[in-house]
Formats: sequence, structure tokens, C-alpha cells
Amino acid sequence: MCFDTLDEAESFYIRYVRFGGFGVRKSSTRYRKGSKDIYRRELVCAKEGFKDTSQDKNKIRIRNRGHVRVGCKARIKFFKEEDGKWKIDDFNDGHIHVLATPRKTHLLRSHREVTCAQKSLIDTFQDANVGSSQTMTILAMDSGGYDKVGCTERDIQNYRGKIHNEMRDYDAQMFINSFKEKVAMNPSFYFAYEVDEENKLTHCFWADEGVRKAYAHFGNVVVFDTTYDTNKYSLIFAPFTGVNNHFQSISLGCGILKDEKIESFEWLFTK
Repeated sequence: MCFDTLDEAESFYIRYVRFGGFGVRKSSTRYRKGSKDIYRRELVCAKEGFKDTSQDKNKIRIRNRGHVRVGCKARIKFFKEEDGKWKIDDFNDGHIHVLATPRKTHLLRSHREVTCAQKSLIDTFQDANVGSSQTMTILAMDSGGYDKVGCTERDIQNYRGKIHNEMRDYDAQMFINSFKEKVAMNPSFYFAYEVDEENKLTHCFWADEGVRKAYAHFGNVVVFDTTYDTNKYSLIFAPFTGVNNHFQSISLGCGILKDEKIESFEWLFTK
């Protein structure tokens, strides 16, 4: 059996092992000398080999999870021919462990994937403060069952954590960029900000057109109170609140501060 590409060969084998009830992982990859051209790839059963327990002797175990690898010898090797085709060079389908049932195959790591469409939905749900558990339930309802989602709740949590880590150093810049876009669309939108010597956001104040009009009409009495450590950035949230002619509380502007020192309040009140 020959394949045009390595991806095609691996995809074929992964589909095969899914029906077989076991997972796989990459074991070794060989490159041609002096280049990055792959000419051999070996995939083995996820239970191949044995876990190295020498590192765990001095560790205190809270829970004994058992050993996943049991020395299974099932494997497949693909070799690239001179004409660029990939063929099966070695194949062993002998397993020494119990295979997964069709209802549990989707839980094996090599058969789980968060698709692009699912990532888009997860991002949308995260913006709406929908948790991972609720997101998983919605995806299961949309797919026709948890076994048809293609990933687990842990995969969703890992994806969210990855996105959070990637955005960690850019979220403040995205925050400021969104305000700049608002100013471009509406010059009446006002905001000011300040960064420290490390270019980290320390102070910010903003007020849109509606808030500024409300202040012109109902700015006789302004309530100012700060809330501390109510967000993941441990910044001070400083809202300005007023009362309209219906005795309803209205926003007259918002600010965030790095601390409650006099210098921070002076910066805010002068903006």
C-alpha cells in the first residue's frame, strides 16, 4: 500500500486504530543527512514501552494512577521511496492489553482534536463568560452526543489556557487599541492612559459620548468609590457614579489604577 504524502499515510493509520480501539503516538522520525527531508516515520501504540519510575522514587504520591505503558509491541513504520511515495515498511498489530470499546475510543488522546470551528465557538463562549463545562454540554448537544464532539472538557480547558498564555503580554495593548478604534469612529469618545518604565499599563480613564452628556446634565453630585482586587490583574477599579432625574444610578466615567496612592488619584482626577 502506497501513499502520496506522510500526512495521508498517518491519517489512514489513525483512522484504522480508532476502529481498532487503541491510541498511537509518534516514536521516531528519520531525516536524510544534511536536510530536513523525512524519509522514515514510526508510529507505536500509546501503551508501548514502560514508564521510567527511577525519577519517582523520592516523590510523595497523593494518588496512585497506575501505569499507562505496558510494553505493547504494536507499531507501524512508513518509508519514503525514491519516487516520493510512502509505503508501509513494517507492521505489527499484536496487542497485549485490553482494547477500548467503541463508546470509549473518542477519549484516547490520539483521536481527540479541537477543530477550528470548535475553537471559534469556544472563543465566543469565553467572551460571554460561559465556562468549560457548559461549553462542552453545548458542543455535545450540537454534535449529537459527547462521543461525537471529538474532544473532552480537559481539551477545552487546555485550549483556553493556551490562548490566555499567548495573550498575557498583549491584552493591555488590545485594551488600548480598542479605545483608539472607538475614538476613530466617534471623536467624542475620550480616554487617557499611562504606562510605567516597563511599558506596563498603570492608569486608564475613559468616558463615551453618552457618559459625557450625562455628566453635563447630572454632574451636580458624583459618587466615587474604588473596588480593590476584584479582577485577575489586581488593579483598582474606580467608577464615577451619578443619579439622574429618575433617581437611577448612572455611570459618569470609569478608571483603573495600579494602587490607591495619592499620585494615582491625582492622575485620575485631572483627566
